[in-house]
Amino acid sequence: MTLRTFDFRAIGVVRSPQKQRADAPRQAAVSQDLGSILLDGVEHAEDALAGLETFSHLWVVYVFHLNAPSHKPKVRPPRSDEKKGVFATRSPHRPNPIGLSVVELLRIEGPEVFVKGLDILDGTPVLDLKPYLPYADAVTGANHGWLAAPRDPGPSFRVHFRPEVLRALQFFSQRTAHELESAIAKLLETGPAPHAYRRIRREADGSLELAYKSLRLSFRVAESEVEVFAIKSGFRPKQLFGNQPSEGEGIDELALHREYFAGLGSSA
Repeated sequence: MTLRTFDFRAIGVVRSPQKQRADAPRQAAVSQDLGSILLDGVEHAEDALAGLETFSHLWVVYVFHLNAPSHKPKVRPPRSDEKKGVFATRSPHRPNPIGLSVVELLRIEGPEVFVKGLDILDGTPVLDLKPYLPYADAVTGANHGWLAAPRDPGPSFRVHFRPEVLRALQFFSQRTAHELESAIAKLLETGPAPHAYRRIRREADGSLELAYKSLRLSFRVAESEVEVFAIKSGFRPKQLFGNQPSEGEGIDELALHREYFAGLGSSA
């Protein structure tokens, strides 16, 4: 059998507050984030959107543009302790890196569609928009397959940061223009258990560590409470305190880590 190939052209781009992969929730159903889809790749976009404003929700078909096509037949999803076939999961690592999300339609202004409930990263190429039809798309009596729970869990843990951790997060937030406290809280409040996809691991002393970007945050869980009690750099000591030159373009994370952890951090 000869496999066919197809070329697709993006019709637009997502504008989202979620800038990094770690920012995105696991499902759109647990997101309240606002954003938009700008149809900058369609001629006469306003004509193409005519009538869409009458629907409350829509399907967004898009590309996981930060992921290369995956040829692994099995993956370990966040809600499973064992690997599953990739087609039995919502993993973004797929043979064709195509995503599908339902979002709430707020309004349309010219070629821009404003939506709520995004789980899509900023800058994501969009392939298509389709109206969500409850009579056709919501199947009564559908089961949940291997998933034990009927839906992806919402926030169930309360996250607290020690003052010294908050100071560090505020420093890096101001320097990078990325709000770290809420992003990290969002990750931990829906499930702080160790998992490779969430970059959480258990330490020898029983505490847990979250790797978020180039930061490492130590936390403990007691019933429904999460306490983030320490923060450190993800750079190795020889990088942090050595003579390795830092990057000169964009946000220089190594330079920021040297400034905080070797300077402010030592007295924080």
